[in-house]
Order: sequence, then structure tokens, then C-alpha cells
Amino acid sequence: MAFDAVKQHLTTKPALDIYRLDRPHVLQTDASNYQIGAVLMQVDDEGELYSAMYASRKLFPSEVRYAIPEKEALSVFGAFRNSTNICLDQSLRFKLTAQR
Repeated sequence: MAFDAVKQHLTTKPALDIYRLDRPHVLQTDASNYQIGAVLMQVDDEGELYSAMYASRKLFPSEVRYAIPEKEALSVFGAFRNSTNICLDQSLRFKLTAQR
């Protein structure tokens, strides 16, 4: 039941909205010791960011040994692989979330 509530929250507005070509983009990525993730966000009519796409995956055993900057770069690369159709010919702003 709790899983269904979280799933519902993450896939409905305001957490997730329809992608629109005419809006500015922000690609936020992050990496942990064992997985990478990205959120493609856009600005709504009120100037607030909303999520248009989520992507994440578990790191392969060889990737777990990467240094943090390499994992962060891998998360950006992975985000582009998941959203190539969206990101081409678009102005894109990045937001990397790295902790030291």
C-alpha cells in the first residue's frame, strides 16, 4: 500500500508533468556508491521546476570502483542516453549534486 502511494505521487502532477518543447530544461544528475540517476525538469507557467522524466540504474561492478567525479560524469552520460530525443537542439542547464 505504501509503495502504491509513493508510485502515485511520483507519477502525477505536480511531481511529474508532460514534457513541452517550448520550455527551458534543467537536467539534474546524481551518483551514489552503487547507482546513478537523473531528472529532466522544466519550468511551468508559475516559474517553478517540475519533473518531466526520471532515469536511474544500478552501477555495474566495474563502475562501482570509479571515483566520484567519474560516477557523476557517468550519470550525465546516462541521462543523455535516456533523453537523446528530448535534449537534441535544446538549450539545457545542468545541476550536478555532488557531496564531498
